[in-house]
Parts: sequence; structure tokens; C-alpha cells
Amino acid sequence: MITKQLEHTIIFTDDIEEGTVQDLIDKINQYAFVNLYFSTFGGYQDIMAILIDFLNHRFDNGSLKLTLFDFVASAGTDLLLDYEGPIYVKNLRALLFHAPDISANKIRKSKFQKNVEEQLFQDNEIYYKRLSALGLSKAEISKIKDGDDIYIFKDDLHRIKRDLYVAEETTTSHYVITKPNK
Repeated sequence: MITKQLEHTIIFTDDIEEGTVQDLIDKINQYAFVNLYFSTFGGYQDIMAILIDFLNHRFDNGSLKLTLFDFVASAGTDLLLDYEGPIYVKNLRALLFHAPDISANKIRKSKFQKNVEEQLFQDNEIYYKRLSALGLSKAEISKIKDGDDIYIFKDDLHRIKRDLYVAEETTTSHYVITKPNK
């Protein structure tokens, strides 16, 4: 039997895959409250959606503080779109956005493959609208549609239309680094 401690810090720097996310969920579940420091190069969007559901549940229970650090890319940036709690940043160098994709059969396409590709196209159109609402420009979204990566560096985090809070060494300052709406 695992004894739950009052508070614990967990650092996640892995790719978003079934095994790494399940390990993270299992680790978080060992503690009554977790300070989660999160950095990733990305991974599977469907697995990220499962992690976000779990993190939202922990936030709803008042048992999680999420801090993005270093570099958050690809599926990891879905936290900015779907995580319902406050997001803190500490030494966050950059965010990387790009269009979700699938592994496609290039030679012999089945009906299933064609339907999956059409669904991906539709889902991506919704994703682009959500990125626009998050603060990415039309030019950036156009580049993403063309298959490019878009970086939002530390000095440009104010462009993100979501409150991000600065995490200090021992305490958290509750001030927003986004620019106020005019």
C-alpha cells in the first residue's frame, strides 16, 4: 500500500505516449497534492487529451498546480487550449505549434484511411480556429496549414490570450504576464 504524502513535486520531460502518460498519472495519484513541472517535445494528441482530462480532474479537486517550463511542443501545447486550471510558467523558453497529423499509407489507401484523413482535415480546421482564439496570427496559422512549425518564444508569451502566471522559486506571484485586452 502506498502512503500518500501531503505534497510532492513531479517533473515530466517525456514524449506524450501511452506508457509515459500512464506512468505520470500513476505517480501523481500517489500524492494528495502535486506540483507538476511539465515540458515535452510532444507526441500523440489522443493520449494528451486523456492526460488533460486527468489533470482537469485533479485541478477540480484542488490537488494540482501545473507549471510549464523549458520547452512545450506539439500535443503538449493542447494544455493551453483545454486545461481548465491556472497555468504557471517558470523558465519557459518557447512553445511550438504545428498541425496534428496521422500516419498515412501512401501507396494503397483504404476507405478507412481516406475517412481518417478527411476527419483529420476537419479536426485541423477546428484546431486552427482555436489557435487563432489563443492569439496566433493569420500568417502563423497559414504557415501551420502549410506544414511549418511556429514558435512562440519567452519574450512573446504576452501574445497568448490565456492567463499565464509566473512561478517564483519559493512562492508564486499571482500576476498575469499577458497584456490586458484593450
